[in-house]
Amino acid sequence: MPCSFCSKSSKRDIPSDAGEICLWNEKERRLVQRGWIGDAIYLLTVAEQGGGYTLGQGAAGWAAEHRQALLITGQEQTISVRDLLKGTPYRSSMVLPLLNDNGLVGTVTLFSHAPERYDTSTLALMQAISRTLITVIENALSYSRQEDRIRDIASIQQIAEHSQAGREAAPVYGLLNERIAKLADAEYSGIYLYDEEHRQLVPQLPFYGLVDQIAAYLTIPLGEDSPQDDIWRQQPYWVSNDLTDEPLTEALGLKELLSTIGLRNTALIPLQVAGERIGVLAVSNRRLSGFTPSDIQNLRVLASQAALVVENIRLYQREQLIDNELLGLQEMTHAIGALSHEGEFYAEITERIARLMNSLMCGILLYDAKERALIAQLPFFGVDEALVKHYRIPLPLGSVMEEIWTDEEAWMSNRVATDPLVFAAGLDVLSEGVGVKKTMIAVMAAGGRRLGVVQVSNKIDTTDYNSKDARLLQIFATQAAAIVENARLYREVRLRAEQADILRRVAEQAGSVMTTEQSFQPVLQEISRFMGSPLVYINVIDSTTNTLITYPRWIFGIVMQEPIAQDLSAPGYQNIPAMSGHPFLSNDVLNEKYVLPMYRKMAQTFRMRTVVMVPLTLGERNLGELGVANRPNRPYTQDDITALSTIAAQIAPALERLLLYETTGENLRRRIGRAGCHRPHSVTELSGTVDLERILTVIRQELQNATDASDTTILILHEPTTWADPQTPELARRVGGGAVDGEQGRRLRVAHHPDHGAPVTRHADDPQDLTCPRDAPPDRAALIFQRDLRAAHAVDARQRPARQWDDTIHRTGG
Repeated sequence: MPCSFCSKSSKRDIPSDAGEICLWNEKERRLVQRGWIGDAIYLLTVAEQGGGYTLGQGAAGWAAEHRQALLITGQEQTISVRDLLKGTPYRSSMVLPLLNDNGLVGTVTLFSHAPERYDTSTLALMQAISRTLITVIENALSYSRQEDRIRDIASIQQIAEHSQAGREAAPVYGLLNERIAKLADAEYSGIYLYDEEHRQLVPQLPFYGLVDQIAAYLTIPLGEDSPQDDIWRQQPYWVSNDLTDEPLTEALGLKELLSTIGLRNTALIPLQVAGERIGVLAVSNRRLSGFTPSDIQNLRVLASQAALVVENIRLYQREQLIDNELLGLQEMTHAIGALSHEGEFYAEITERIARLMNSLMCGILLYDAKERALIAQLPFFGVDEALVKHYRIPLPLGSVMEEIWTDEEAWMSNRVATDPLVFAAGLDVLSEGVGVKKTMIAVMAAGGRRLGVVQVSNKIDTTDYNSKDARLLQIFATQAAAIVENARLYREVRLRAEQADILRRVAEQAGSVMTTEQSFQPVLQEISRFMGSPLVYINVIDSTTNTLITYPRWIFGIVMQEPIAQDLSAPGYQNIPAMSGHPFLSNDVLNEKYVLPMYRKMAQTFRMRTVVMVPLTLGERNLGELGVANRPNRPYTQDDITALSTIAAQIAPALERLLLYETTGENLRRRIGRAGCHRPHSVTELSGTVDLERILTVIRQELQNATDASDTTILILHEPTTWADPQTPELARRVGGGAVDGEQGRRLRVAHHPDHGAPVTRHADDPQDLTCPRDAPPDRAALIFQRDLRAAHAVDARQRPARQWDDTIHRTGG
């Protein structure tokens, strides 16, 4: 309409048969006819040639090419000029180029059927009104552009109302990027959103003109004080029309695209809502020479509208995420009901997480500090147990996976087949066997401790995992960690209750065993159940023989016919639990180099592989040691030492009672038997004679029988007042023990005992000591002094060391 008005105004001021106004199209590099008055036949001619003129074509094309006015008056002009009207019904014409500060705007042309209709005066008049024409045309173009902009804005706003806008983000981003790219006349367009947690701009797929496989990796890191961070936080926009020489190309992640897709120019326009920057609009490869200030202005207007669309998407996604989180929390809470059985628990929780994450596979791996690895907990949802039975993720110190485990909350890979980290983590074998194409891992943490990870793989809809999925899985992993920790505590409490009940039964049963005639097997069986060990045994110290004895009645899990005795005086036995008071643990007892030969032999005999032994003590007295062996499902640990020590404290009093019963019962039976057999005869005989020789013989025989000695000697001493040395007794007479003539008057090499009222012993250390039987070995005799050292008798105990006879001698001497 404005161009037609200008044409009519020109025709009214300068009479003409026809007139036209053409506007310059920089994109097509041609003049486009926008206004016409006069004969319509010529319009058909112009339409046939494209609705305009190329540079040099026709009178208007000539004026545009040379940027100067043209006056065609008639036939007398040169052929070349007259040819500009060839094919038209007109004989004369006047053309004026319309120029402003930015260059060519267009042309205005008047035609006449008569020759010489126009002259220099009409040309001067046209030039006089050309400025007005240019202003009117520019205003009209500005108005037209404003209308186009309003339509563009309206078209972008319509995208937010798209039927899928509220359900899926990808179609909306696709429409938005396509619309912006076409409006900007660019080859590529995409939206980045700011990820505050990782301080980076993340591409939102799909991009227009760029395949997802490439666009997905166009993340822009925003390192602190980096140039790209300054663009993001401070600059109104960033543009480059020559990316080849642009220093920021690599920092923006665009360097690889220069050669792969031929990237030439790019503009980044921040997306801002309510004063907060939420992302960036990226437009690349404008098809003309590059981005102009006018283009940037238009893009900023489009970006402001695009920001509203993006924010609507974000709000909807956030709402959906909250809904999913709440649903997930509800689902995970229901999983607590599966705590009664560990296998059912993992099956329940992995199935729920897989469904909530829209994934085909899900599993839980728990951290094993000893193995420094994440160990799979069966079952895995969607995976055959045979394939994941030995699945683990090693975490050696200094490895990439150890850093991820320590520092990251989540990790994902959408290209498992080619991801080098997958190979570094050792996931490639499982991935190939199970068919994992995409996977994501989130850390399970509770109480500041990292318990393990939740792993999901292969989305049902085959889409990639993204940051939103990572956030959602982290929430589920946190809930799973709480449930796993609660399950662990629940199992521990239940185990402690069971252990307390077993300890109570052990104490009750041990307390009920009063004599050696009663079986100790029920106690050992409860210990076996408590420790989860099929073999339980007790080794006791026999102080009379200085040996460590394993009795058949005090062993559970194997059948033993005869007791096994170990000499405690042998080298190394001072370090065993029964003597040292320290526990012993080995999970490879047959190959343990510090195990004593006799212990190793017993381990081979009873096929012991793993063993725990703790001392059995009561007060200051060492009774022996309690051992368990061959737990099948797991190795022994320090916790087992603590548990077994608790049991040892429970059964030690019962064991002491049984040992005391056995010892006192044997002595009592022996003494009663001997008293019954000998005492009446001895008393009768002693009371019926005053013969000193006979009296001493009877006493010597009774003493020998009472002490199980092989020989006895009695010495009669001189009065102490007659001794040459008050500290050295002198022999008056000796009875038995190989007495010979000439011994009278011999001095005894013994010291006077300070307590004259109590019997004392001294072990013989000299075969010639007259206080001992002549044939007694030096370590098999004991001397008993009677009051005032008036007499003494010695016993020869050839069957055991004299130091073990001290108690017996004390009980019989006197």
